[in-house]
Amino acid sequence: MEDILHCLRDCRFAREIWNKLNALTWPRFLVGSVQAWIKYQVCGPHGSLFATALWGIWRWRNNAILGDKSWNAISTMNWISTEHHDYFSFLSSDLSTTLGMGGGAFWRAPPAGEFKLNTDGVFDLTGARMAVGGNPITAEIGALKHGLVLLWNANIRKAICEVDCLEIVKALSENRYQFHELASELLDLKLLLDRDWCIELTHISRDANAAADCLAGMGGGLQCPIEYLEAPPQQLAPILARDLLAL
Repeated sequence: MEDILHCLRDCRFAREIWNKLNALTWPRFLVGSVQAWIKYQVCGPHGSLFATALWGIWRWRNNAILGDKSWNAISTMNWISTEHHDYFSFLSSDLSTTLGMGGGAFWRAPPAGEFKLNTDGVFDLTGARMAVGGNPITAEIGALKHGLVLLWNANIRKAICEVDCLEIVKALSENRYQFHELASELLDLKLLLDRDWCIELTHISRDANAAADCLAGMGGGLQCPIEYLEAPPQQLAPILARDLLAL
């Protein structure tokens, strides 16, 4: 008897779709129970695409069992592409904003001539390692501090800083950091933000911060403390292509 994980990820039908989406290169795509796999991927940098593809594969498999032979890998990919595009078109629409569902599905470029810093942190519960680039909040703080230091050392004195950790933004903007369990770490971050420069710290959705989230996941496996990239890695290609829709 076929189990759910084989049906949705490992069977030849599903694997053909995931290969076309380059999903096998996504962090932790081939590990974990079906519940852990779905939860991690839905909350990851490719969450919306993963959910859409999962639904497409499920429909394809069901239609095949019920005798509908009109679905194949090409038609399934076309369906996934259309549904995914419609999803982001809706999030960018006036109706989405009215319903309180939009505002941040895409990364937005800064105004011409200005700079933007996006950071994210990831914490490996199994290896107790933090990677700059999430969870827990100490990793998010560390990622933001490191990014700000890079800006300062590059003599950039005006920038927009975006993080997907609302807890940090609220603690600093509402001046509540001194009551936080990580008050010392947040104080260090506030002192850095209070330097003689203009830094706008804002919160964005995890979908909009997907590129930073992806890099953070990749950084979790590094043996060196830091790696500088001169060009985006292949794993970022679908995320950057999606973000281009907003430009």
